[in-house]
Amino acid sequence: MYDDEWFSLSLATLPATSLRASLINDFLHPPWVGLFDRAVASITPSLRALALARLLPSLGAVWLLGLVARRRLGVRWPVLAAFQPIVFFYAVSARWYPFLFLAQALRAWALWGTHRARRARLAFSLGAVLGLLSCYADLVFLPIDAAAWIARRRSVRKKVAFSTALTFVGALALLGIALLWFSPVLARQLPALKKSLLRHRLSPGGDAEWLATGLAGQSFFPGYVLPTIALSLPGYAWSVVALLPKLRCRRFLIWLAAAMAGWLLVELVGTSTQPRSSLLVWFLLASALLAVLSKPGKPRFAAALSLGILGLGLAATISLRLSLKGDLNVLPQEVCGPIAGMNADALLVVPYPRTADDLLTRCRPRPPIVSADWTAHVGATGADELAPIRSALPGHAHVTLVTVAGEREGMTQTMEAATELLAAKCRPEKALSLGRDLHADFKRRMGRSVPDYRYELRNWDCR
Repeated sequence: MYDDEWFSLSLATLPATSLRASLINDFLHPPWVGLFDRAVASITPSLRALALARLLPSLGAVWLLGLVARRRLGVRWPVLAAFQPIVFFYAVSARWYPFLFLAQALRAWALWGTHRARRARLAFSLGAVLGLLSCYADLVFLPIDAAAWIARRRSVRKKVAFSTALTFVGALALLGIALLWFSPVLARQLPALKKSLLRHRLSPGGDAEWLATGLAGQSFFPGYVLPTIALSLPGYAWSVVALLPKLRCRRFLIWLAAAMAGWLLVELVGTSTQPRSSLLVWFLLASALLAVLSKPGKPRFAAALSLGILGLGLAATISLRLSLKGDLNVLPQEVCGPIAGMNADALLVVPYPRTADDLLTRCRPRPPIVSADWTAHVGATGADELAPIRSALPGHAHVTLVTVAGEREGMTQTMEAATELLAAKCRPEKALSLGRDLHADFKRRMGRSVPDYRYELRNWDCR
């Protein structure tokens, strides 16, 4: 379970009032996935249940895209593309990515996987609706797919009818966004939204990271990130060169390039989705590598090298420690060492509840653990997030504050506020940094501000 999945599970198990406030206040994602998770959690509140609910959409997407890859690229075993590290890791993540994966796969199959008009229309319509219910970013990709659909229709009457229907769907989506934009809900969130857009606007570094790390599977052995990316690029280039002369591949590859351009646009304007959102792109690019394995000469060997790198990336992903995102999944055992030696009368202050859960599960500490009230971050306005920490401090002479490095503004602010609260009541003592970030150097090259270590344990004397 990584951070976003923990957030999804927490959101699904919130009290009803906090859930409604969170769904309304989240202006970046449609509320329907959260409501779906709520329904699943009402049956069995576990991450496995939420992941299982994503397995079927992802299997459907893999099956549909496999048909497309077999028909357009001539891939014999397209299911192997599902083991592309990003697809393998995030296709069952308890987030919205699997639903968008299925939505875009339905439209791709309608465009490139069948000649049956009625089935194609039904699949495209379902994909259009599911995409807009899953993620607002699909507003970028639906017009791309619609343009491809219209270009492939020979009948003028069908083009006009489809264009009218698509205009209606787009108008409804824009109306929903307009209602949200002028609502009092957004007025409360507008300062944070403006700050986010100003900070991330026109970020070519996000484009470079999305493309480079995505092609290599987003999993690397420490110190070899850039060489791994460089070695993986020729395989994709030779695959395009080998497939482009074929007419059945050419139009398909142009459409795929347009989809990639759409994701680059999403990254450029600051809506940082990272490679995990664009599962369709990585599946089809891996399929292109598989398609040229049967070709003689340089394309075959270059594709084999790129696929070998993806295989190493898959092994690194499964390890949960070498992925650029995987370091958020496993609490290092070295963090448990200092905590195991603490006296039972001490107090562990862990502002981030996800980290507190990890410590309870993996370290089984003797002192009690108190964390911040996370409902303040998921929409319960007016909540005093530090109230649990403030009420637990009296009666404890020795306190250990456990913080975790992160790029999320809300999480960072909570930890800073907890530090300020302790500084006003206690005297700081020694600090211990643990859990080295194996890819810290590369992340800093990409413009991120990350420390060398992910965890800090600081003792406080509160006598």
